Amino acid sequence: MLVPCLLAATPWLLSAFRPAGPPPPTLNDARHLLGAHHPAAAMQALDLALRHTPPDADAQTLLRETYAAVCDPATGEPNPRISGPAARIAATLQDALGGGLGSALDYQLLGQFALAGGLATEAVPAFRKAAAMGADPAALQLPFALALLRANDLDALLQTIPANAADPHLGARLLVVRGQAQEALGQDDAARASFEHATSIDPGNVDAFARLGMMELGQSKPAAAAGWLARAEAANPTATPALRLRAEYDFAMRDYAGSDKTYTTLVAQRAAETYDPIPPSLGKARAEIYLGELTQAAATLDAAPLNQRDPHLVFYRALLAFRSGQFRRAGDLAEPLDTSIHDFPPLDLLIGSTLLANGFPATAATRLQAYLAMVPGNPAAQALLNDADDRLAHPNLPMPVPVEHLLEAFGFPPSLAPAAQTAGRL
Repeated sequence: MLVPCLLAATPWLLSAFRPAGPPPPTLNDARHLLGAHHPAAAMQALDLALRHTPPDADAQTLLRETYAAVCDPATGEPNPRISGPAARIAATLQDALGGGLGSALDYQLLGQFALAGGLATEAVPAFRKAAAMGADPAALQLPFALALLRANDLDALLQTIPANAADPHLGARLLVVRGQAQEALGQDDAARASFEHATSIDPGNVDAFARLGMMELGQSKPAAAAGWLARAEAANPTATPALRLRAEYDFAMRDYAGSDKTYTTLVAQRAAETYDPIPPSLGKARAEIYLGELTQAAATLDAAPLNQRDPHLVFYRALLAFRSGQFRRAGDLAEPLDTSIHDFPPLDLLIGSTLLANGFPATAATRLQAYLAMVPGNPAAQALLNDADDRLAHPNLPMPVPVEHLLEAFGFPPSLAPAAQTAGRL
């Protein structure tokens, strides 16, 4: 019986002599990383430390400092790049509050890390409870407003979050978030008033300047946008909102090299990959497509820190294929996006153009009409629609559609000819 007993004990004996793994990080380890300006690493260490340390007063202080460190100083928004550990910290805090006996600060922290973890719908009730328990409005209101905005609970945001605050900087930030909600609801005049009010009470609010500039670009008023850009850059030229506006302004002015340079800066700074109005990686790829740097654009899309099935990323893959003259591939990529991208005129233009290139004038005409109903000022797109109508009326018109006409509708410079010179060969 001795051998069987020894065999049964072998795993225990081996484990007794196996070298112990490294100890889990402590709160002090996380604090050291935070002090060394490594907030992402601090977040990872804090996540692991909290699994072995109850969230006491010391942990609460570190949680507040860490959350502040991962938020954009110009907007107060947590960077989505740290969403993984933030979501795990939120889960740990939620477990600690399982009995519902936490303080207002406990629920505020839960809401903040749920927000940072991309869990806006879970953050909202935590913030509501914190507010009901008397949490400090100066610490609660901005993340609460951002959670309501991300959860698309826009009416609740306008009803719940005050339009003013004792501190002008906080008040201006709240006004900017209110303006974003109003803009999303189609209340453009109210949004503009909120942004302008923000600049009046906080004259250095670069985010408000940038959002007013974006509104002017959206209304095809580049001269007015240039004025807001100048004010944003005077306030803080390296702030994320100012850089985003600069990149979009340069793109609108067809300075694609300038747009590429600024979006490259945002990518290098690991700026948040949010649609505000476009993730930096996609803005960079878009500029490279327009510059004709197609190989680099493909590499930028491959390296984008987005889900590779993200519909807007797929759209730019389709646009890259289109710019390369691969019209069938462009259509194959673009047409399935109908179910996931809505109210995005460039998608209608892209699908309509590829359908026309591939010999389907009837369906092409429908998509081009939809595009022109939203963007009536594109004569090159109107010319494509006229071409589609002509082909419907005269089925024997020679094919293919000239490539330069297809490219012109997107404003592509004619200097770079695609690999295939005619749509019918693809």
